[in-house]
Amino acid sequence: MKKTSPSVPSSHTIEKRIDYFDLLRPIAIFFVILIHCTAPYFTSLPIDSRSWLITNLFESISRWAVPIFIMISGAIHLSRKRDLKTFFKKNVLKLIIILFSWNFIYAVVDLINGSSLSTFLYSLIGGHYHLWFLYMLLGLYLLTPFFKTFLENPKYVKLFLLISFIFGIALPELSDTLALLPSHLDTIGSGLNHALGITGFGNLLGYSFYYILGYYLHHKVFNTKTKQLIYLFGFIGFLITFFVTWIFSASINSPTAIFFKDLTINDALISIALFVYAKYHTKKTFLPNLLIRISKYSLGIYVMHLLILENVLVFLPSTTILVDIPIQAILCFIICLALTFCLHKIPLLKKIV
Repeated sequence: MKKTSPSVPSSHTIEKRIDYFDLLRPIAIFFVILIHCTAPYFTSLPIDSRSWLITNLFESISRWAVPIFIMISGAIHLSRKRDLKTFFKKNVLKLIIILFSWNFIYAVVDLINGSSLSTFLYSLIGGHYHLWFLYMLLGLYLLTPFFKTFLENPKYVKLFLLISFIFGIALPELSDTLALLPSHLDTIGSGLNHALGITGFGNLLGYSFYYILGYYLHHKVFNTKTKQLIYLFGFIGFLITFFVTWIFSASINSPTAIFFKDLTINDALISIALFVYAKYHTKKTFLPNLLIRISKYSLGIYVMHLLILENVLVFLPSTTILVDIPIQAILCFIICLALTFCLHKIPLLKKIV
């Protein structure tokens, strides 16, 4: 067997709680909720209004949340020593149960709210729109045994990260950006997007990039100078997200969310910076038991939060954007946390959160 680099060990196991994962999960799930509270305003408000700029800011500071969850999953599942049977029983089967349970719940709620039978049947399989994350995660879980085969060699890990970054993140973002530009550049962007589509990779490489990256960053040791550069690029990533979204939206007089996508260079820079920062600056004494408990409930909060936003918090009185969005996000977070806590006390229902 080839000797592996000490900076990316292949034999680590993660069976105990990781402090900075327990910190990142509750923060990330709150910002996921913030995204869904902000999105309706972002697409409906006038581009030249101050309220729209506020929604752009809320979106720009939140979009790292989903990549962080993927990176945490990769760090955990690619590091654990589990046989295939155990992995499929404890992780894959569990995820399938959660996914289709909530497909059913959302489909029933939609039916009660007046949707058609055909929509109900579609939702049973296709799921509510935010449950795409579980479908994507299921795909990564199924590929996990294959990913592990090349993690023994750090050169292969770096090669995969390079290829997946170029074809899964950089080139798709380039094609989306060119499509917004005049002087035939939009045609080039459409052609590039078509060419990438022909490869058949789709989003697979992009989300696999984050999955493998989580493993890599978790085990990689960075010196002070490298960490500072990572943080600087993360801040630049945020500036790009906010200002480029503003500039392009103003230029076409319509809100564009292409720089809010998970699979963008700017989002990758922000996510990497926050992941590394949390890794090196989270102290165990800083984490209260409540935060650790919330971390445990983060998946439950995720799957049910739109049920609360769309069917309960829509009745909240409206004031101003600067107040409405944070209040909705905070209330949704608290309600979902309380419901998840209660469901965890019921043996049968515990399995779906």
